[in-house]
Amino acid sequence: MNKKSNVLQFPKEQSTRVRVHERARGRHRAVLAMSILSILMMSVLSNQWLTRPETSGHSGGRGIASFSPTDVKSEINWEHRLARELASGQGLDAHLGVKPSLRDELIYGALEGRYGVKVAAGEKIESLEFINSGTETSPLVVKDRAGFLLRFSGAFAVSFTEVGLAERQDAAGETWNLVGADRTIVGQALFHLDDRGRLSSLVIKK
Repeated sequence: MNKKSNVLQFPKEQSTRVRVHERARGRHRAVLAMSILSILMMSVLSNQWLTRPETSGHSGGRGIASFSPTDVKSEINWEHRLARELASGQGLDAHLGVKPSLRDELIYGALEGRYGVKVAAGEKIESLEFINSGTETSPLVVKDRAGFLLRFSGAFAVSFTEVGLAERQDAAGETWNLVGADRTIVGQALFHLDDRGRLSSLVIKK
């Protein structure tokens, strides 16, 4: 059989229309993804402004009466879930080639957007704490805490290459020594757990 008989021939005009349509659809997906990201960023910045201490209603005797802490935390949880989806293979990474940072992988991936973070200069994490929004969301269990620290070491405010258990406070938490490249202790990681062994907060100390 002639090899050419196995190739389907399409009219050039039709093929050109298909290519133009595919390019237009790709541009539409990119614009849509960027629009969603812009809305998300504006919403996050607005909620950050609402939750700052100076806007809590004690300045000049005036406050924002239409928002409660629970409402704001619930909105933040929703934004975290959306950001995690955009950072996944079905979000911006697929449409625009945007790869999430290690910090984003920690906050929105491993921790599923359930924890608020405090960052130091350079956007490194100093601490994280479970956000109790009053919804069905609950704290996570981190069984391999040494592996957790090492996997995300580049996202924390202290630079370390090894960890070692320093103290275990019954079921309330653990303290881990953070060891630098010169094999000296450069800081500590304090895991605070709830009564079910779930991660309530993590503090990185120098």
